[in-house]
Amino acid sequence: MKETNENIFSYIYDGILKFLPLRFHSKSSENDEKAEFHFFGFLTQEKKEMLEKSIEIPIKKIKYFEQALIHRSYLHVCPEENMISNERMEFLGDSVLSLAVTDYLFSNYPELSEGELTVLRVKFVSKRALLEAANVLNLKDFILLSHSAEKALKNGNDSLLADAVEAIIAAIYLDSGLDVARNFIINKLVPAITKSFNSNNANFKSILLEKSQFIFHVFPIYKVIEENGPAHDKEFVIGVYINDELYGTGKGHNKKEAEQIAAQQALEKLN
Repeated sequence: MKETNENIFSYIYDGILKFLPLRFHSKSSENDEKAEFHFFGFLTQEKKEMLEKSIEIPIKKIKYFEQALIHRSYLHVCPEENMISNERMEFLGDSVLSLAVTDYLFSNYPELSEGELTVLRVKFVSKRALLEAANVLNLKDFILLSHSAEKALKNGNDSLLADAVEAIIAAIYLDSGLDVARNFIINKLVPAITKSFNSNNANFKSILLEKSQFIFHVFPIYKVIEENGPAHDKEFVIGVYINDELYGTGKGHNKKEAEQIAAQQALEKLN
């Protein structure tokens, strides 16, 4: 009876694992066949070495990385029988990225609440953050695109590069395992992603939020210091505090305007 129960448990456990994106995977040829990985040869030895230098990881199976670099638009240009887009790789890479970032934030920010960690994680895996990572990796030099997609990329429509980052993460995970993929994300991508937080100079509150988190590990707090004028023409003076210390004040005809000015002043003080 005990053996029967163990068999039942094993059957159920194996069934659950089939639906987990980060399940343990075998590097067998049978597994490759099921995942539809094929070698096409467009990632030449020279290109392979360039990509290895970019990601700082040795590539063992080129086909994983070729699969990660095929944008769906390219299928219209080169309708190869066995060629599929990198969208499935994006799906897998997204899960690996989310796990690694969640673990990183959980370990490094013990004072943050669940909600605060969630907000920060969203920023780390946003399109803007991944685009910064794509630029660091020079993915535009490797990805296969149609002529129209290439033109769109040159004209500033670069969101497809952000998707390619997730696909590359999946390729590293499949080729070298979860630990290598995690180290790649933490050591190579997180610094690039962090840099992207400071790229939107128009949003001083957003920049101050990230700086405060990384320097002091707390969120800035905005408080109304003064409120003057009639109802139709109010003027607000708002202060921004970090660790209960006043870092900047701002004056404006609405709270948002005053908060932005206060954040800008706080950034000048921090710098």
